[in-house]
Amino acid sequence: MSEILSRISTKVAFSQTCNLKCVYCRGNSNAGVLPASMEDFRRKPLETGSISTDVLLDVLKHLHEEGLRNIRPTGGEPLLRKDWDTVVDEAAKIGYENIDITTNGILLENYLEGHGSLPKGLSMVKFSLDTHDPEKFKRVTGGGDLQRVVAGIKAVAGTIYTRANRVLLKSETNEAELAEFINFCQEIGLNGVQYLDLVHYNNLPYADPGFFEQEFVSFDEFKPVIEKMFGTTFRLIEEINTGVDFYQATLPNGFKITFKDSTKTRRDKSCQTCPVYCQEGRCLVRIATDGNLTLCPDYQGELPSFNVVDAINNGTLHDEMSNIASIFMSSKQLPTFKEFAQRHGLKMRETD
Repeated sequence: MSEILSRISTKVAFSQTCNLKCVYCRGNSNAGVLPASMEDFRRKPLETGSISTDVLLDVLKHLHEEGLRNIRPTGGEPLLRKDWDTVVDEAAKIGYENIDITTNGILLENYLEGHGSLPKGLSMVKFSLDTHDPEKFKRVTGGGDLQRVVAGIKAVAGTIYTRANRVLLKSETNEAELAEFINFCQEIGLNGVQYLDLVHYNNLPYADPGFFEQEFVSFDEFKPVIEKMFGTTFRLIEEINTGVDFYQATLPNGFKITFKDSTKTRRDKSCQTCPVYCQEGRCLVRIATDGNLTLCPDYQGELPSFNVVDAINNGTLHDEMSNIASIFMSSKQLPTFKEFAQRHGLKMRETD
């Protein structure tokens, strides 16, 4: 079991809230959706509060004993947690080998001004960055200042591996747009960009099938454009044995362009009837700010989960994590993308 769990990354929500109001964020959605932000898949109402830092570190200690080795602090915006750096360093002391944080970067420059450097336990900083255009950034994020993000990126450039994460849209998959964004990322000091294909949340009240049909881009469409532009070749990153396929191309200066292919993600039978087509499938677990652990981006509380704190207290954590490991072991790369599109009447272009 430990060997299986050691390959699974764990997204840990450090904060319930965010300092931006991005148009695509579930934290800004209509009534009927769980009220937390992004990766904070809670079961308890927000007013019940979050588990304390001591309890969170105890959770991480027990999960490390079960075999987990990699955590990804997220949120909401993780830097809104005042002691986020303490949690990172203590997690490293527990024995977590890879700790990479996903942030919008708005607060990073201020943090560095007050602390001088990033916490030593951090291994990577990933920036959610969907555009290099300041006005578009402001519209998408509900008033965010792109220059504050850029200042934070430049402040840490060269001190730690940094990467932009961007959702790929068909309307932006052209040589001019791709070149501008990739050049921008290099100019501000990022080490790479990872493109994520568009996901479909059919159970959200504002889901728009037409938008998904028009804007979804497969890796097979993206690959030839990048290879033609930069004269490089994508390769499958086989050493990342987490259940999802990553393809990567490296430019002559070392800058890396990565694509995370959700159509090549391990899934199981329950995924075949799920109302969500997510990016992860069976490649990671998530811990919410109330201690809830789930395998899935559970946007309406429909899917099984358990509270880690309760499992520790009642002595069932090992059994719960053994069940998680067995789910990963039994999953495989099922052709669920086409089935999902057919089930929901989506008129998709041909894609593998």
